[in-house]
Amino acid sequence: MSISILSDVDDSMNNGDNMDIRMSAIQDNPYRENLSIEEYIQYLGVYTKVALSYAEFFQDYWYKDDVAKTNQKMIEELERVGIKGWSGMTEEENNPLGEYVLSLDCPVTATAMREFFKRVMMGDLEFRCRYPIWDTSALELIRNNVPFDFYR
Repeated sequence: MSISILSDVDDSMNNGDNMDIRMSAIQDNPYRENLSIEEYIQYLGVYTKVALSYAEFFQDYWYKDDVAKTNQKMIEELERVGIKGWSGMTEEENNPLGEYVLSLDCPVTATAMREFFKRVMMGDLEFRCRYPIWDTSALELIRNNVPFDFYR
């Protein structure tokens, strides 16, 4: 809506006040942080698909306090879908990694999304980034929808 000098003064004032309120709400969102609404929604769509896929995998194949069983089950499943060569987790990694994945949640802050994407693409969760998610993978979903600068 444009404001002209011929507009009613009260209407012009109300539009100005409303614009300030809207802009403040848009800029002060604790989840989006410095992302635009469009960026946040796009990244959130990727995050929810990837996080759900990881959570389901860890629900099925992770065993708290039993790294040997976790590694056996995860390696078997990864090899079943053609992902070979992963040597497994250490004792020190098993519980923190499983607890982290199973605690992923929505809503999520931009910072938490950034950290998750980084861990999937080049960190301790990278071992599973090529695992099938419908007709794609976490690697492709993130690579094709989230700029590298966001999570590097």
